[in-house]
Amino acid sequence: MTIRNKTLIAIIITFIMLIVILYIVLGSVFQQGFIRLEEKDTHTNVKRVINILSREIDTFNAFNWDWSSWDDTYTFIEDSNEEYIKSNLMDQTFIGARLNLMLFINSSNQVVFGKAFDLEEEEEIPIPEDLQKHLLPDSLLTKYSNTDSSVKGIILLSKYPMLITSRSILTSDNEGPIRGVLIMGRYLESTEIEHLAQISNLSINVQKFNDSQSPLDFQKAFSILSEDEPIFIQPLNNELIAGYALIKDIYGEPILVLRANMPRDIYRQSQITRRYFIFSILAIGMIFSLLVLLFLVRLVLFPIDRVNKYLDIVTSTKDLSFRIPLKGKDEISKLSKTINLMLEKLEASRKELWDSRELYKNLFENMPGAYYRTDKDGNLIMINPEGAKSFGYNSSEDILGKEISQHLYFASEERKKYLKELENNKGNLKDFEITLKKKDGSPLVISDTSHYYYDKEGNIAGVEGIFVDITERKQTEEALRKSHQEFVSLFKSSPEALVYLDENSNIINVNPRFTELFGYTLEEIKGRNINEGFIHPLYKIEEGEKLDKLAMSKGYFIYESIRKKKDGALFPVSISGSNIVIDGQTKGAIGIYVDITERKKMEEELEKLAHFDILTGCYSRGYGLALLEEQIKT
Repeated sequence: MTIRNKTLIAIIITFIMLIVILYIVLGSVFQQGFIRLEEKDTHTNVKRVINILSREIDTFNAFNWDWSSWDDTYTFIEDSNEEYIKSNLMDQTFIGARLNLMLFINSSNQVVFGKAFDLEEEEEIPIPEDLQKHLLPDSLLTKYSNTDSSVKGIILLSKYPMLITSRSILTSDNEGPIRGVLIMGRYLESTEIEHLAQISNLSINVQKFNDSQSPLDFQKAFSILSEDEPIFIQPLNNELIAGYALIKDIYGEPILVLRANMPRDIYRQSQITRRYFIFSILAIGMIFSLLVLLFLVRLVLFPIDRVNKYLDIVTSTKDLSFRIPLKGKDEISKLSKTINLMLEKLEASRKELWDSRELYKNLFENMPGAYYRTDKDGNLIMINPEGAKSFGYNSSEDILGKEISQHLYFASEERKKYLKELENNKGNLKDFEITLKKKDGSPLVISDTSHYYYDKEGNIAGVEGIFVDITERKQTEEALRKSHQEFVSLFKSSPEALVYLDENSNIINVNPRFTELFGYTLEEIKGRNINEGFIHPLYKIEEGEKLDKLAMSKGYFIYESIRKKKDGALFPVSISGSNIVIDGQTKGAIGIYVDITERKKMEEELEKLAHFDILTGCYSRGYGLALLEEQIKT
């Protein structure tokens, strides 16, 4: 595909992306502005409906005040005269005032007169039974403490919600004493809701709060409306948006949710405005794109085409000394200069590459370590001369092509273990020890550092790495291990009590004979200083410190002294010690304790035989004369 076609495609894609981005931006930013405006307008309308409802309740309360603060009513609540009932409480009064309920309750909380009325059928009906719980003594509707008290609002009954107002019964001059209360009620049913809709010029619907039978949009409103968020807005469809308001009863508890529906005029206008804007951008963009394409062809594409023809010459001739003869000060001219500079560097790099190739070849063939590479089937495809020599072959060609698990591993199952370990370490291993097999069948222990290498598609092509022959090192380590085992065996099985100290005389190890002699196990005294006094009488601690210093500095000593068992018993011992020197530095000492109790007893017996007569029990003649001579001298 030519640059001209690519440029045309780029302009078209850019133009399409511009339109898409503008559409998204207008949808997410511009459109959001209209949506917020629509929500604000809906919120205002919902508040207006709530205010209309409040005014209706206030008007209703004022109507009650006209009746409750009236001398005739003040008299009626006392004498219950029939004339008052005939003159004032006829059906026409309920119809004209849109009343569903009137209750006259005296100060003793007795209903003097009560009447419920069905406005639709225009006939008297029984007073709702569930109203009784609101008329109990000391209830909000029946108890007043002063002449200005009143209650107005809504209560929830089983049939419908009811607008309710309750006022104290006073004289026409609003004076007491209070003789009772007058309660008036009006059902908030379809006729009353339609009345509110006509006043507000909106479609209104009312549902009981948290009613599971309510429509789905009300269900969502129930979950969101709260004390902190009493109004909720949501679109119903592209034509209508609804605002929901939480309505509380006279006790302050939420009982109803009012919904006001409004046409989405603002939303529709935003859609029209966005379409006009997109069409305008589309027309401007097409004209602009055409002009850009013309300028690109004249100022960019044509000079680039010339540069391309010169590069074809370099490609066909493979002459890196060729230079592009294009001059000027624009970017295309600078590109030509850059290409010429690149050709110079390529020419120099060709020579460096040749030199590097020779250097790599020398490094590969003469490196002291063994480099190898296998394919994914485990066949050896590359190895340097040092590697071939490690296996006992004269040249790399003699070993290449061999399947290494069969021909080069001492045990073929070790190859599976190696590959598993390589996989577990994400294709990289360092200092992994393997036992391979030389040409003559003898073992070759190596330390291998290797990794996967990959083909162009990123698939594992095989394994490559470097290994070092550590056969001699492993033999040395084995000899050291055996020597250590021999030392440990001698230490544990020695018939004398042995203690192994560090350079600070702290106990590192003791043998079983030490435990048998002194009564202490290794767990009890490991890490403790041997001169703390647990095997020394107090007067021998200083002596023990001197003996340790002697062992550390002189290298060897033998000494007889007294030591203490775990149970506190003192006994004579022969002590010998020798320092431990590692790399020319003293790292600790070995102490040997021999119980000489029996020997000491035997020496005392021999001395007694030498100085006393066995038959008489008296000093022998020679010993007696020696003592007498000693006394005379003193």
